[in-house]
Amino acid sequence: MNIVKLERMVAVYESRSVSKAALGLGMSQPALTLSIQQLEDELKVRLFDRGPGGLEPTAMCEKLVSRARLIISEQDRLLADVRDQGLNQVITFGVHSGMLHDGFARCVAEFSHVVPDATLCIEAGYSPELIDLLRQGKLDFAYCTLPLGASDDKTLFFEPRMLLNYSVVVQSDHPIFEDMAKGQRKRYPWVIFQPRGQPDGFPTTDNIEEVLVQTGFGQASQEVRTSSMSVIELLVLRGRHIGVIADDIVAPELAAGRLKRLPHSPWNAVQMGFVSIQGKYETSAVAKLKTLLRDMEPVVTR
Repeated sequence: MNIVKLERMVAVYESRSVSKAALGLGMSQPALTLSIQQLEDELKVRLFDRGPGGLEPTAMCEKLVSRARLIISEQDRLLADVRDQGLNQVITFGVHSGMLHDGFARCVAEFSHVVPDATLCIEAGYSPELIDLLRQGKLDFAYCTLPLGASDDKTLFFEPRMLLNYSVVVQSDHPIFEDMAKGQRKRYPWVIFQPRGQPDGFPTTDNIEEVLVQTGFGQASQEVRTSSMSVIELLVLRGRHIGVIADDIVAPELAAGRLKRLPHSPWNAVQMGFVSIQGKYETSAVAKLKTLLRDMEPVVTR
């Protein structure tokens, strides 16, 4: 088995047609058919079945295509790095939205200064989205958490870097503080983080439910849910909502006294770190970017 055969298999998989794939690859249909047959013989599995809408990939083919795409992407990156010898490199990396603070901005600015010939493409999002892009070969690495279930994935390598603190915060003059001092619990509007497609996706710790209940979340008459930390920050600062947010995002407001934490917070909700494909080739520019990101936060051991 070689990478050319894998590329041909992926082409057939994506087009669901040998004739269309052959046209795109610039080769004859019989030659492509023979290549697929040879790959099936080597692997001793069937890759495609013929269905009413064209070729249908088998379950083994689906699994193999997922890995083949990573191998092909890895080869492209390796060849590009060797060809350019460190110049004009393109780095695509994902960053957890909770990391979009002043320190991250300074880190990116420093990288642009020390590696001026590299193009940096940043995908901001949350861990499940970033891990999915990583598995598709669309990211060099991600700075995020390992979602539930991903810790057992042997194809992923995780280098822990820091614990991301979350707090329940509100404007300093919010009436909730006076109510709590009097032992009263009134209804106030909340803004809650909810990742896309995950109704209960907020990273939890042992005491988060206790914190939310004690601050009146269960009795909230108004509730906003969003996958954007920026929206949470806006509603807390401008809309007088009570919000759960990463500490680093509102650190200036907390330091200046414009925002205050509610009791029982902050807490260490999630462990952040570098996530990459196990054994992935790392370019010199990627290595430099990781070094700068490591200097941004202290190391946290498992």
